[in-house]
Amino acid sequence: MALAAACQLTFSGCSSSPTPVLHRLVLAQDTIVTVGDGTGGMRSRGETLDVGEDPVLLESPGHVGVLVVPIAIPQRDLKVSLKSLHEFGGAPLAQSTNAALIVILDRIYEVQRLLAQGKHDEAIQQADALVTANPGLAPLRLLKASCLMTRNDQQGARALVASVLSEFPGHRAALDLERVIGNPRPPPQTERKTP
Repeated sequence: MALAAACQLTFSGCSSSPTPVLHRLVLAQDTIVTVGDGTGGMRSRGETLDVGEDPVLLESPGHVGVLVVPIAIPQRDLKVSLKSLHEFGGAPLAQSTNAALIVILDRIYEVQRLLAQGKHDEAIQQADALVTANPGLAPLRLLKASCLMTRNDQQGARALVASVLSEFPGHRAALDLERVIGNPRPPPQTERKTP
């Protein structure tokens, strides 16, 4: 359960009432509490918070946030202690991130090797596989665009560069590649204030 992973819950004071009633959260750190669609308000460490039928978002700087969605169980007090970001991620997160990056970098090196050997079609296939496996990594789309340029596919390359620039308008490498491809857009204008 995601809630259990993001915070430590301690159950106490279970009621024997057959009808679902409020739950009480005891906050272990200063917490921004947002109930339902409302705005967040700061609550102090040690405060209790009664939860009804509306979901409650708990956030604290430097800690993992939790969304509490009430369920129909007898009343009980829940002590909520949000984990710090370091505790939540820490060494295991860094290790898994590094392992994922190593796989991606190895595949990038493979694309570069194929390009250096003049195997442009294979490089494009490898770059395409990288983009498909990691669609959120904009630099991989730029790698594929560069590969497409080796086959003079300016239209395909331009579309990939445009997709990166639509997400990251000032992305320097994308702007540079756009200039190489041709038909570059003007640099982003900064808003000037008139006196």
